[in-house]
Amino acid sequence: VDIGRNYRSRVYLLHVVGIIQQCSVDYCLDGATVAEIGRQSMEASSDMMKKQMERLTGERDVEIVSKVTEGAIVREILREQEEKQMDLIVMGSRGRKGIINHFGSVADAVSRAARCPVLIVKEI
Repeated sequence: VDIGRNYRSRVYLLHVVGIIQQCSVDYCLDGATVAEIGRQSMEASSDMMKKQMERLTGERDVEIVSKVTEGAIVREILREQEEKQMDLIVMGSRGRKGIINHFGSVADAVSRAARCPVLIVKEI
């Protein structure tokens, strides 16, 4: 929000609910269970976004737009960036260690593929 205010820019808040894998190496979920988990995830994410927007209602000098969507997280972030012609992506990184780093984080994948600068902020 501070960056948006300083550059008189619109701020887009985006949350992507990832695709729920129906089958894994050691389990498989039925379609109804996957659909219910997806519904609950979207509902919880929408509630979280509403709280964030309520928290930011006092920010009168910057336009803030929010969206909750579902899909492949990196692809959806990059699609939104292209569609809205954003000139900066700011995202958090939890900085987790272990096997997830071997495959690469969302922040890393976005920073490598984005057609604009990506500012990664370590979450505390």
